[in-house]
Amino acid sequence: PNARTARVLWVGMEGAEPLKDIVKKLEDGCDPMGFGRDKQAFSPHLTLARVREGFNADLADFMKYGHEKDFGSFTVNALKLMKSVLTPSGPIYSDVVEVRF
Repeated sequence: PNARTARVLWVGMEGAEPLKDIVKKLEDGCDPMGFGRDKQAFSPHLTLARVREGFNADLADFMKYGHEKDFGSFTVNALKLMKSVLTPSGPIYSDVVEVRF
């Protein structure tokens, strides 16, 4: 992506097949209730930062060199379904349900 127009900084994941399976099951279960599937294929990732407007030099530097960085690994032991309400001052997030494994 172009560092001058990028608005979201994220990192992808390896070994995310179980997460993809959960998303497929959620979509399969919600489809009969009238919830449409997302138009884009699910891409497991962690959002690190968002840029509201303008060029961000720190983001540009990270995009240039950060793709070589290893962020380590971790084990996921819970999944939270969250609700976001978009407001002019930014999104408001709240937990809907949490499932621990």
